[in-house]
Amino acid sequence: DKKDNENNYILTEDGKLPSHDDFNSQLDGFDTTENQRIEPSGSRNIEQQLQHLSGTVVKDVRFMRLVVFMIIINSVMMGIATFDFVTDDPDVNQAFESVDFAFLIFFTIELGLQFIHRGLSLFSNGWLTFDFIVVASSWMSASFMILRTLRIFRVLRLVTRVRVLNEIVAALINTIPKLIAIAAVLFLIFYVYAVMLTLFFKDMYEEGLTSYDYFSRLDKTFLTLFQLMTLDSWSTVTKEVMEVYPWSWVVFVSFVTLSSFTVVNLIIAVICDAIQDLHRGDFESTLEAVISQSKTEEGERNTESSLCSHTDVNCVEKKVNDLSNVVEQILSNQKEMQLTLEAIMKAQNARN
Repeated sequence: DKKDNENNYILTEDGKLPSHDDFNSQLDGFDTTENQRIEPSGSRNIEQQLQHLSGTVVKDVRFMRLVVFMIIINSVMMGIATFDFVTDDPDVNQAFESVDFAFLIFFTIELGLQFIHRGLSLFSNGWLTFDFIVVASSWMSASFMILRTLRIFRVLRLVTRVRVLNEIVAALINTIPKLIAIAAVLFLIFYVYAVMLTLFFKDMYEEGLTSYDYFSRLDKTFLTLFQLMTLDSWSTVTKEVMEVYPWSWVVFVSFVTLSSFTVVNLIIAVICDAIQDLHRGDFESTLEAVISQSKTEEGERNTESSLCSHTDVNCVEKKVNDLSNVVEQILSNQKEMQLTLEAIMKAQNARN
């Protein structure tokens, strides 16, 4: 059933008729009219080169440090711009505005390089999306005077650039579900005490028994309870009420104990646990990297040892030296693990 070449079939290397896809792949790149190869378009190559060049720039450590340095300098200048010698002098103020605009152009170029390198996938990264929002809002503030204060949010870009700050914020974000549960419990405590104190002491201010209106309405009672939770003059409020109701100290002390000492410390404990989990994850990653490196080096040594003769004295000495290095590395890693575990235990005991 095979056809001759006179039938103009294009055969594969094994002499079989090609499939439809094979036929198309063989004809791809040829001009069907003049049977000439079509030159590949240079636009895609240029796009790939720009993407690669942008990625090289934004991933360069020196460029990343430059961005952090520029953010810090810009933040300091925005703070200095609030002083009177800047705001009262139009020339100095205009100079600060020009420098701030130059910083904005630099940050825009940096974000543009990120976009060229990543494309629309830039918005899949939460930190880069935050950078985009900050830079975009800065351009809006340049057009609308009322939004000029939004420029200070550029300082928050340090969180996306400094690894330590990035990890802490990530740990805090991971605690949000637990913090929401604690906030719900705290709201229930607030609501119970707000209703109770409003019913007990609602008319004290109208009767001139307190210096401020603490408990006349539910919203004012909520504000008073928040003041008590922060321990801001809580004894003053308590003593004013105790002059009329001596037993009221029981209510105030119980609320302060529940809200300030119990719930707030519980929030701190949740955050500390998140930070410990972060350090524990870093330790486990480092340990896995060390184990993987040890296995790789051991495999290389086994390969080398299989190529040398057991009767060769130099080879035997090399094996002994390699084994000694492995033992020293294992002992060093074990010591680091022990110190890390002791630090974790001390932190756990201190928290308890």
